[in-house]
Amino acid sequence: MLKFNKKTLPFWILTIAIFILVIAPSLIQEGMFMDGLLYLGVSKNMAQGIGTFWKPIFSYSWHYAGSDFFHEQPPLGLGLQAIFFKIFGFSIYVERLFSFLVACITSCLIFKIWTKVTNDKFKNMNSLLEYDGFVPDAILLNNDLSSGIPSFLDNVKQVILPSKNIGWTKRSKTDHFKYYSDVCRNFSNLLDIDSWMIEPEFRN
Repeated sequence: MLKFNKKTLPFWILTIAIFILVIAPSLIQEGMFMDGLLYLGVSKNMAQGIGTFWKPIFSYSWHYAGSDFFHEQPPLGLGLQAIFFKIFGFSIYVERLFSFLVACITSCLIFKIWTKVTNDKFKNMNSLLEYDGFVPDAILLNNDLSSGIPSFLDNVKQVILPSKNIGWTKRSKTDHFKYYSDVCRNFSNLLDIDSWMIEPEFRN
């Protein structure tokens, strides 16, 4: 784990500086993007007792996907922002403070997870992949393997879904689009449409 000390101080200063430069423009701008206005309105209503945590309301005229309630986002963030409004009042600066704290907390969680889940904790013992002593029955692979197949996945007995052999290291985009073209042509024949309506042009 990357610890905070004199040796790593330049890294931390650079990281924090980049973090501030990335989020500062959105914190000091006068306006908000459209989705932000929607979430702000729902949170403000919730803080004023209009709607509930599980049934948030944006507007009484809102009706979307068969519901009068605002379910476009998980309610946790909306509820936390409503608490901020109750405590600190209804101000754009309260929204900026909430956004800044959420960005900081999210960054810290990402860093903690990144330092905890590292490849050196993966071990291939007797052709069984284990992580920090845990041996799973199956491995869900959430990686296109464009940078290669990790060595700890070699000769693994557990089922790997999807197979590591269909990653980009084992196939070319030309082959991928060739198979996709066959699917497009068959599908187009069924619907009696021109395959070029759904098939992109590619060159080897």
